[in-house]
Amino acid sequence: MKKTIILIAAAVAACPAWAQKPEEGDLNRQMEVTRDYEPTVNEASKLNVKPDMNDTVALRPEVTYKVHPNPISYGFEVTPIKPVSVSLDNYRQDRPLYLKVGVGVPFQSVVDAYFSSTKNVNGKWGVLVNHYGSWSDRKNDNGIKTPAGQTFNRIGAYGERRFGRFGIGGELGYDYDKISRYGYDTTWTLENFTGRNIDASASALRQNFSTVHGKIYFGHAFEDLSYFNIRFGAEGAYFQDRFDMKEADVKTFLDLGKRFGQRHGVTLHAGYDIYKGSGGLDGYKDNILTVRPMYRLQGGKLEFALGANYVLDNDGDRSESAFFPLFELKWRASDGFTPYLKIDGEYLNYGYRNTVTWNPYVLQGVTGRNTSEYNGRIGIRGGVSSSFAYHVFGGVSRYLNMNYGLNAYLMLLGDGANVYQALYQGNVFGVSQRDVTMWTIGAELEGRISGVFGLLFNLQYRGYDVKKIEDQSAHIGLPNLTAGLALKYNYRDKLLLKAGVDVYGPRDFDILFMYTDGASASAGLGRTHVDMQFDVYFGAEYNISKRIGVFLEGRNLANQRIYRYNQYRDLGINMLAGVKLQF
Repeated sequence: MKKTIILIAAAVAACPAWAQKPEEGDLNRQMEVTRDYEPTVNEASKLNVKPDMNDTVALRPEVTYKVHPNPISYGFEVTPIKPVSVSLDNYRQDRPLYLKVGVGVPFQSVVDAYFSSTKNVNGKWGVLVNHYGSWSDRKNDNGIKTPAGQTFNRIGAYGERRFGRFGIGGELGYDYDKISRYGYDTTWTLENFTGRNIDASASALRQNFSTVHGKIYFGHAFEDLSYFNIRFGAEGAYFQDRFDMKEADVKTFLDLGKRFGQRHGVTLHAGYDIYKGSGGLDGYKDNILTVRPMYRLQGGKLEFALGANYVLDNDGDRSESAFFPLFELKWRASDGFTPYLKIDGEYLNYGYRNTVTWNPYVLQGVTGRNTSEYNGRIGIRGGVSSSFAYHVFGGVSRYLNMNYGLNAYLMLLGDGANVYQALYQGNVFGVSQRDVTMWTIGAELEGRISGVFGLLFNLQYRGYDVKKIEDQSAHIGLPNLTAGLALKYNYRDKLLLKAGVDVYGPRDFDILFMYTDGASASAGLGRTHVDMQFDVYFGAEYNISKRIGVFLEGRNLANQRIYRYNQYRDLGINMLAGVKLQF
């Protein structure tokens, strides 16, 4: 395994010098990013389009309970601009029991269950079960039917107990996700690859991830900073895949906060994160110290924030630091007009666990490089009465060591002292890095067309400046254009409808090929092109009573050749139906 990883790293480093142009017509394919989109029709609520003025450089640290946990996120989510969403989809009903069960065609299954305490000033608790499964075979990019079963599962519990202003809380959960590496390419051949085929059995293509995670904290909720607030705690996780790649992480944190008078306030966040590998990842380690002080002035219509985010990273072999300025200026001229300016940044760990969260199809044991992200943006948000809200923004982001995936075509064979064998025909990804500058402009609009109709629209256009290495360009697989349009209908909280389309612009992906027989080796880069994609969806929900409802969801209704990752063809037209219970 270690030999495989070393060879991949060597090939990625050598690719600019070995770059080869693929034959015309071999690599003109359709692709896309992220996992299956699951449109939902949310519980009926009044359309309140006053924009959320909470910001990303907040004085009050976030206190979250993962009542609605996020599954593995597919694709590199570009979020440098971080607009404040004016979403209609904030469905968070405080009811003791919520259950959603559904099945679909091609065969899919979904279960979401939440059982929680009712509102109590002294505390709260809850348990949850989440499941999504897709069980059908899928045709790969060459039209070959391939086992492609995938499941994402989570169980968890959370709780908090309050003792006046002070409290104790925690979370505990277990995730188990199983995927199939079904996106292989049987047409790609080097001279020495001819006649060698990948093992396409379900067991050979299978990868799975299991994670035990928990969190505990003590202190104040940072809801009232008129008095001194303190909160400290720790969270940790133990992660393992099918190939004995293991990683543990422990994160400790301390938050302090106090407001002085009615206008001035300060907070301090300090954290220390430890990452350590074992099994096939033996030798991997990373230690990250974070210190983030913040000062905020609130005076009438003007808000001002100034701080810094300092990070020290040490993996045992090297030590590096990063400094991110934090600045915000906001003028609340009125509810309908609030211009702002923000500068911030963050440091992101890309150990094995975080890498597979970004792309679950990476070759086992492959890690990325930690990324420094610097952001600057300017925008205006506001609304017109209760019928229309808007947010327009623009900015620039700078990534140092942005990670991106490239399909790895590997033939690793040997004999004698170098006996090992591995065949991968594009169904796994290597990870490479480039420094990237990204320019962004965009807008979000939300409106009420009438008493029963709502409209959502978003648009972002990005330009990328990717650093060349030895005159070799990189193709990071990110679209210039993303857009979405959704219409909602609510008839007396009984019938709810939602229909829309998500648009993703063209893009290009890098691919890596490498061959070695222990005596000689060859490597090179190729490229695939992605045409514009349209993901059309529909959702309907009918509430038989306040407690019982039925739903129907349809995805990819235009039957597009959508690719969440290069060569991983998504489901065509698919439907999901079931029942919802709320008590």
